[in-house]
Amino acid sequence: MVCCAVVGCKSRTFTKAEKEKARQNNQELSNFRFFKIPKVCVHECGKTKQLSERRQREWIARLNRKGVSEDPQKYGVADTFHQQRAALLPPWLRPLLLSLQRLVRHPRRQLVLSLQQPALHLTLQNVHLVHQRRK
Repeated sequence: MVCCAVVGCKSRTFTKAEKEKARQNNQELSNFRFFKIPKVCVHECGKTKQLSERRQREWIARLNRKGVSEDPQKYGVADTFHQQRAALLPPWLRPLLLSLQRLVRHPRRQLVLSLQQPALHLTLQNVHLVHQRRK
């Protein structure tokens, strides 16, 4: 069974027995996809290596767990968004969304993150990715 490594996330895969019981009761289970922390690309150019190192550090920082940096490949992160939404998000942004989703408790509250590019606006009902273009 795979469990999400983000602190506070209770997403996990389902056992065969749970899947069978849900199928018999005509219930639909949540569809989670799990992603491993990205590896550092060492066989590419220097710029790609720096980018992949930064991406991996960002994932590890967003997990907010001790001991991840020793063996980052054994940890998985659940993607709780629809497939269409996940396709729009860069891979390094997914754990950021998952960790911040738990901070929004009330539907009327809005958490606004200002990243250089893209800018991200989170609410409980929707997730919008707004690209800022430099002139």
